[in-house]
Amino acid sequence: DRPAPGTAAGQPRPVGSGPEDGLPSNRVWALFSTPADDGEPVLWVGTERGVARLDPGADRFVVEPGSPAASVNSFVSVTDHRGDAVLWAGTYGSGLARRGPRGWTVLTARNGLSDEHITSLAATTDPAKGPVIWAGTDGGGLQRITRHRVEVISMEDGLPSDAVYSLHLMRPADGPGILWVGTRNGGLAELVEGAWRKLRIPSPLPTVPVNALAETVDADGRLSLWVGTDTLGLLRLHAGRWTTFSRATGALPSDTVQCLAETRDRDGTRTLWVGTRNGGLARYRRGRWRVFSTADGSLPNDMVQALLATRDDGRGSTLWVGTRHGLARLGPDGTWSHLGTDDGLPNPSVTALLEVRGSSGRSSVWVGTAGGLAEYSDGVLHTPDLSPGLLNRSVQSLMERTDHQGRRTLWVGTDGGGISVLDLGEIFGPPLFTLTDSSDPALPNNVVYGMAQDRERRIYVLTNRGVARLTPVAPGRGAPPFFTVTAFDSHDGLPLSEGNRGALMADHAGRIWAGTVGGAAAFDPASERPDRTPDPLLLEATLPARNTILRPGERLPHDGDHILFRFTLLSFHDEDRTRFRTRLVGLDDEPSPWGRENRREYRTLPTGHYRFQVWGRDAAGNVTGPVELAFSVAPPPWFTWWALAGYALLVLVAGYGILKLRLRAHRARERELQALVAARTRRLEEANELLVGLSYADALTGVGNRRRFDELVDVECRRAARTGQPLSLVLTDIDLFKPLNDHLGHQEGDRCLRKVAATLADALPRAGDSICRYGGDEFAILLPGTNLAGALRVAEQLRSAVESLRIPRGGSAVAFVTISCGVGSLEDPASGRASPEDLVGMADRGLYRAKAEGRNRVAPGSAPGT
Repeated sequence: DRPAPGTAAGQPRPVGSGPEDGLPSNRVWALFSTPADDGEPVLWVGTERGVARLDPGADRFVVEPGSPAASVNSFVSVTDHRGDAVLWAGTYGSGLARRGPRGWTVLTARNGLSDEHITSLAATTDPAKGPVIWAGTDGGGLQRITRHRVEVISMEDGLPSDAVYSLHLMRPADGPGILWVGTRNGGLAELVEGAWRKLRIPSPLPTVPVNALAETVDADGRLSLWVGTDTLGLLRLHAGRWTTFSRATGALPSDTVQCLAETRDRDGTRTLWVGTRNGGLARYRRGRWRVFSTADGSLPNDMVQALLATRDDGRGSTLWVGTRHGLARLGPDGTWSHLGTDDGLPNPSVTALLEVRGSSGRSSVWVGTAGGLAEYSDGVLHTPDLSPGLLNRSVQSLMERTDHQGRRTLWVGTDGGGISVLDLGEIFGPPLFTLTDSSDPALPNNVVYGMAQDRERRIYVLTNRGVARLTPVAPGRGAPPFFTVTAFDSHDGLPLSEGNRGALMADHAGRIWAGTVGGAAAFDPASERPDRTPDPLLLEATLPARNTILRPGERLPHDGDHILFRFTLLSFHDEDRTRFRTRLVGLDDEPSPWGRENRREYRTLPTGHYRFQVWGRDAAGNVTGPVELAFSVAPPPWFTWWALAGYALLVLVAGYGILKLRLRAHRARERELQALVAARTRRLEEANELLVGLSYADALTGVGNRRRFDELVDVECRRAARTGQPLSLVLTDIDLFKPLNDHLGHQEGDRCLRKVAATLADALPRAGDSICRYGGDEFAILLPGTNLAGALRVAEQLRSAVESLRIPRGGSAVAFVTISCGVGSLEDPASGRASPEDLVGMADRGLYRAKAEGRNRVAPGSAPGT
């Protein structure tokens, strides 16, 4: 078009100046365009007093009926699930306005918004839920809005500030989208598509350890999520509302829930079973609770560690209960039976249960214990000898899987030995393969708490350092199975990286749920967009001595070959997991192992032609490279062709003798090196044998020994300093133990020590508490997350429990065995006073005080310097 009179082409041309041209206000905060039916752009203007529209070819703005009249500062447009174009407008104080085919509607706090002061908008698409609107607020965090619900992401979920001022979406062609979140005073946050989402548990505590997860279906067809915790009892999420079942509500015998299972009777009645720590087993049926324990003969021990429901065709469900001292079985007829070491269990502590159905339809139950595996079939326990195959015999989790060759395999997760995969058809043979933190592929940690599969048969492994996902890769004919590993930790949305035994499951929607010591989180594989695009890899080489760049093909002098190679992978996401490997062709036979190092340096290189190669691997496993740089190193002057020709005659005369001397020297040096290597190898083998012989368990009492205590108190002190939670220690001493030993003999003294140790261990209230033999007749009890008042109560319970044993002393003025307890507590470990020495010192002073005040009592120890 021809410019208006007095206006040059390319200069601004005013369309309107304010309300006289239809604008609600002359203060304009946002501009946005959408296509009209004919493809021409429609301009939307957000002002201090609402929204106006400028149609193609018009010279006046239009304010639509029902459009927001508040201050509008942001727009975004999406296509909804029906294929209609929808315009969203963010207002400051009046929520979100939505313009669809039927006009304008408004979302406010009544619709679930956490804050109606919207500052910014962005839009993405969830493969399962359709369009997603992201709304930043001025104090209410970040809101994720779908067709079904409004979710809030706040500082509780890791957002650096709840005041979100700007949003920017990066959408690569292949890979997960990244939403950049600009905050007030909190910096920039990165929200990656497809990450884990934390479960918001209603609790006054900053973190709630989650030990068990289960999903059930009610009679009305609605789902319930059950969350077993370490401190709050059992929580139920149903229809968006939480319900708590605990000791306080009269539902549970203990607030530490360790495992969950559901059974179904012949009439279709569903029953939830709740295994607790030291409280036995609770049953929830038709809205009523009942407790089964050692008191009524149902269980061999009240420490319930694993549950499994198996279905007997036509007769109802059978419940299997793994406890610390044996296995209990509740048949469809309502009768209980027990199995222990006398029946074939390799260890009384049952930690994992799995039902396996054979090709004939007959089922068996695999039992994982602290000392190996057992199989229950046809009414008999069978214990295969798997000691040569398992790197650790303490089983933590079990899973059945059919591999690429059609073999039925048993995956055994252990407490420190990674995962061993056994062929169920040849169970007495060696493992098919083993996965550890040093295997290829490698697990993030060797403690495996749980295993589950998603709908694409990818395996999720819960460890002490996050969740590892194993994606099968089709091997060649006859080749062993292979997996690529994707690691998830707290950077990916997990509350904490340390998991809990059995706290991993796949729900009805295919989501993976994981329980950690800091809470629970869910991962939806359907919302993940795989990243299959290799990232750019940059390589630079410099000559530090000259302060110049090494050019491709450059020839270096023999005395100027100090080279520094630096390289980087432009992944822009999860850079901590970027890995590199390198190779200098002409010097290295093979590429180096994958590592974090992003530089290589060579100070002296022999004469020759070289190619430096580097590969980069991003967090998704995409490999870029090799990127190469070729160069050469010139020979020194005395190795040029004319110098060598001058040496030729001398070499011919003296060469034979020199060669013989050199060969003799080399052989002598080789013999010396071989002898040195053999000697060091022997010393290393002796040291390894010594380390293998060390044990964490005290041989007499079965509890942890002094070495175990020294490691635990150091770890717990550092954890207390990091989390700010209190830490307490109870030191106990058997009163007048030496006279008892002298009068009754050492055998009775040892029997007394074992009884006291077992009583103290069973009386501990929580899963995180631990007991170790401190020395002689002294025991140390660590109580994480417990202040001084709580520790004194626990110490009194321990003292009372030992006194109630009524162990006769014989020949003493005191009739029965008693203990004295000293208590030390780090109330504020984050202040810097969280050393093991301070904690032990306080407890020791308390023990001395208890002895001085007459024994058989509990006394707190004073802090150092007081």
